Amino acid sequence: MEHRTLDEMSRIATIVPAPNLSRRAVRRQRLNRLADLLSVYTGPIRLLTRIEALPRGERRALRGDGSPLALAYTDLEFRRAGLAGDTAGDAMTFFDLSDSEAHTLFCDCHYGMSVSVQPPTIAARVRGVANRLSVGERWESMRAYFHWT
Repeated sequence: MEHRTLDEMSRIATIVPAPNLSRRAVRRQRLNRLADLLSVYTGPIRLLTRIEALPRGERRALRGDGSPLALAYTDLEFRRAGLAGDTAGDAMTFFDLSDSEAHTLFCDCHYGMSVSVQPPTIAARVRGVANRLSVGERWESMRAYFHWT
């Protein structure tokens, strides 16, 4: 790898600053990309089991071959952006998910007793979490609607 200064690079390439996205916007983008990956995935998906019954440390270390988390980890863009692995903890950190959100998205108990869940079903749930408005976003929406300043 050859290291160059910003001045040297500006002579041979157009440098565009990265957009300054909020933590919420980054979370939303990442989750929507995961939903996109799941939507087109045609292989079998295996959900995690009994996430809620495990102590926090074991829960964060939980992983499974063929899980949505394993699929996410195969994505080069996610790995370049910092996805460290395919464990529940890696996904919770990278996608900024709470324990409850990770449980809702990736635990088999939230999809009924079905033997197999289709990836687009999981994708729809991921997209729902991604596009859920925060309290602050709801407040801003109300302020705009009622023209409050």
